[in-house]
Amino acid sequence: MNKLSKTLMLGAVALAVTGTVFAKGFMGGNDRTPPTAAEMQQHMDDRMDRLFKLVDATDTQKAQIKSIMTANQGAHEAQFKQMQELHTQAQALRDAKTPMDSAEAKALRLKMFEQREQAITERAAIERQVNAVLTPEQVAKLDAEKAKHQDGGKGGKGDHGGHGGRGMGGHDGLM
Repeated sequence: MNKLSKTLMLGAVALAVTGTVFAKGFMGGNDRTPPTAAEMQQHMDDRMDRLFKLVDATDTQKAQIKSIMTANQGAHEAQFKQMQELHTQAQALRDAKTPMDSAEAKALRLKMFEQREQAITERAAIERQVNAVLTPEQVAKLDAEKAKHQDGGKGGKGDHGGHGGRGMGGHDGLM
C-alpha cells in the first residue's frame, strides 16, 4: 500500500477515535496520555454543574441525575478504556515500519466504528433517563442549548466545530 493510501486509511481510523482525542484535548494534554480518573471525574462534575445551572435543577433532580451518572460510570470507564486500546492499536499500525496490512486496518476501523455506535446508543439511553427526571420545560431548555452547538459550529463558547448529533456525551458541553 503506498504512502498516500496509508495516510488516507489512517485518516479514517483517526476519525473513529476523535472521542479519545477530545477526551484528553479538553484537559490540555496530548492524545497519547490518557486522562486520569480525577481529570475525568472533574470533567463530568463540570458538565453536570453546567446542566444543573442551565435547567435550574432542584436538589432532588440533582441527586437523581448524579445517581444516574454514578450508576453508568463503570460502563463508561470500560468503554473509554476500549476506545483507548483501539486508539493505541491505530497508532501502532500507523507508526509501523512495515507496509500496512489493509485487512488489519479495515478490521480495526470496523471495531472503532462499532465501539462508537455502542457509545452513542448508551449515551442516548442515559439521556432518556436524565430527561425523565426533568420537567418538559427543562428538557426544552436543554434541547435548545444542544441545538445551538449542533448548527455547524455557531454555538459560541462551547463550540467544537459543529459535531452535532452526539447527545449528552458529545461536544455540547452539558452531559
